Amino acid sequence: MAWELLATGTGSGTSFNSGTFTAKKYLYFEILSDWSSGDGGTAVQFGNSSLDTGGNYAYRYSFNGGADATQVNKNHIYLDGDASNPRAPTLSSAYIMNVADEEKLLISNVMDTNSAGAGSGVNRSQCVGKWDNNSEQIDIIGFVAEAGGTYSSDTQYSIFGTD
Repeated sequence: MAWELLATGTGSGTSFNSGTFTAKKYLYFEILSDWSSGDGGTAVQFGNSSLDTGGNYAYRYSFNGGADATQVNKNHIYLDGDASNPRAPTLSSAYIMNVADEEKLLISNVMDTNSAGAGSGVNRSQCVGKWDNNSEQIDIIGFVAEAGGTYSSDTQYSIFGTD
């Protein structure tokens, strides 16, 4: 199974998207989020030709191994379990099962620097989620800044896929 680079680029502002790419059965993405303002936290939306911004997402997440929280009927999947701590950068990675006739399942890991220097440990978040669409494959991913954050122009992403 060889992974193919489907999309890569930079983004800024409160949201941006990958543009459309060739749909694959398995997807993987990484996003290095740098924040120009606000506390920040990365959320994702999926779609086929255009992003689904309706309440078709559900997810469960935990922060630093603490109790998990569940969200349903949301307009995105929020990857970061704690946006109350200002930080930059944040590194998020996620695997997605992208079968056309099944709900799209995601598992992600996020880490952030917490505080600068070696005197503080990093923060970690885990998230599992789903997009309730069982009729088409994902061919566009949107990145949304949560918690009042704004992505700086140093934010970078890459999306890979394989069948």
